[in-house]
Amino acid sequence: MILNTLADSLVKIGRDNTIYLGIKTGVSADAFTASQFVFLRNQRGWIVNGERCVEWKQEGYYEDDKNIYILGPYVEGITLAEMLQYERGAAFPYLSRLCRALVVLQENQHEPPLIHTRTIIFIKNGGVLFLPSSSVRIINDYQSPADRMQFSEPFNHPELEGSPALSFTLATLCYLTLTDHLPWDAEDTETLHSLMHSGVVGDIHMYSPEVRPDINQEIISILSRRKYNMPPLQYWKRSFIRWLHEGIHRPLNHENRQESIYRARLILEQRKKNYRRRLLMRNNWGRIVGILVFVTLIATIPSAIIRYAVNTREISGLPPNEVIRLFYGGFNELDSAIIQDSLAEGYQFTELDEVHKLYVTSRLRMAFEFQFPFVNPLDWQATGGAPLGKRQSLYGVDMLTIRSLEQSERSARYMVTYRKWGPTSIYQGYRPNGPNNSVAFMRRDLIALRKEKNSWIIYHVERLVNSHL
Repeated sequence: MILNTLADSLVKIGRDNTIYLGIKTGVSADAFTASQFVFLRNQRGWIVNGERCVEWKQEGYYEDDKNIYILGPYVEGITLAEMLQYERGAAFPYLSRLCRALVVLQENQHEPPLIHTRTIIFIKNGGVLFLPSSSVRIINDYQSPADRMQFSEPFNHPELEGSPALSFTLATLCYLTLTDHLPWDAEDTETLHSLMHSGVVGDIHMYSPEVRPDINQEIISILSRRKYNMPPLQYWKRSFIRWLHEGIHRPLNHENRQESIYRARLILEQRKKNYRRRLLMRNNWGRIVGILVFVTLIATIPSAIIRYAVNTREISGLPPNEVIRLFYGGFNELDSAIIQDSLAEGYQFTELDEVHKLYVTSRLRMAFEFQFPFVNPLDWQATGGAPLGKRQSLYGVDMLTIRSLEQSERSARYMVTYRKWGPTSIYQGYRPNGPNNSVAFMRRDLIALRKEKNSWIIYHVERLVNSHL
């Protein structure tokens, strides 16, 4: 019988003079579903405390008129689901504890746990309990659609498994605890999976502008990156230690807070447009190759005419520093469209052609070798500098800092410092100083912008420093 309720989804149950922990499954108590739990006695879960992993064996199940409870050795604590109800930021120490426990499981070569927020329990003594994976699978299979969308689906990427899946889970949990919102708003599984696949997610600053920009950037870059480039759990362990030591939030006055929210909303719209463009490219690649050939033949037509016909800029409405950020981010994504969109009509930027060529090269290599030849340096760093594929090299920008020099209503000047990566094939004569024949330069650019209608555009880039490292 149930002696008393301990916490959300946790009860103390007495049976045969023994006290058990009961974990509410959310699965209705009927003959068929109850039969699924009959053979799960002695299934092995784990309690991780410090560097130790201790078995937690399931002792059967208990059912009342409405619910089925999993039974096991008695411990006191709270579920991950309950912890997620804490105030913004208050859950971060718990997420750090969860991350450390996942690292210990991995180091002891135990099976990665399945993520369901009712089946992970933070024990009062500092440990973390993971229910047996076999039980979690049955819960996932037989829970209601509403419970599935609340406790499991938002935290599990359908295309990931193992350590990359857990990395995605931690990013999602961080986003939720910092904003009180999930990264993607969906009412059903199909819509949710489609949004996850898109990688289009709004900045944390849309809901919590006080969160430090570097924390926002790290979490968003993981949620939005390609599935094969997730950082390892050790990366998360180091990040939590740093974040908790340095603090999660920054002070903002009301004006800066509203500006941060507004900017985050504009950036989300930009990401949605970029995704729609990439989707169009992927679905119509054959046609686009033919169009590119045709465009090459008529390249004498001024771009201003084409721009006039389209009558829009992707950077419309963004402040000058965000235009600069998108401009340099175009190198990392091989997105020549956003680079060109940031430039004034007629301005000749020599590296635009470089991005064009590398984009075509990457698509051809992907078609024949099923591997992207160029790796975003930010993604590479997030993996802890993991070895690249045999024929991969770094291309793009990292260590980006943007400093305002002067700004008026219609003009602005910025100093930009960054590290530029590229393969030796485009930087011939320079010795490699990175992985797989990658070459790095420290650069400093003076950027001049002017405002045209509702858009800040770059009309001059002066390279002040280009130092081979």
